[in-house]
Amino acid sequence: MIETQSTITIKANDSLEGAKLLFDNKSYDSAVSRAYFACYQYAIAALHQHKNELYPIGNARKHNHRSITGAFSRYLIKENNIYPDEIKSYLKELQEHRHTADYEPAYFYDKKDAEAILKKAVYFCNTVKSKLD
Repeated sequence: MIETQSTITIKANDSLEGAKLLFDNKSYDSAVSRAYFACYQYAIAALHQHKNELYPIGNARKHNHRSITGAFSRYLIKENNIYPDEIKSYLKELQEHRHTADYEPAYFYDKKDAEAILKKAVYFCNTVKSKLD
């Protein structure tokens, strides 16, 4: 299957639904991780739509986490005001939570923290989705 903006948003929706299911099943670290990936995938779709020449879907070299996070904030919030300033820090923050959830063996997210992270991810995804074709 060729990756398109539509396929990446399908993956993002699946990631977000997966995060909700994992949360409901008390798998909080995994829920945090999937919530980040939903946001990351929506950021890729948004960059593709608004900065197509720099972030073509399907070009994995351009899809590293740092470049996507920076480009989303820079191009789509700071320079073009496509998305509200309030979500500028969300991707980086959620990525840090994902790293903690996936790579810190002595740390476990509890229900309260995972719920707050999931709410932030849902808000980010809905905000980005509202401006996609």
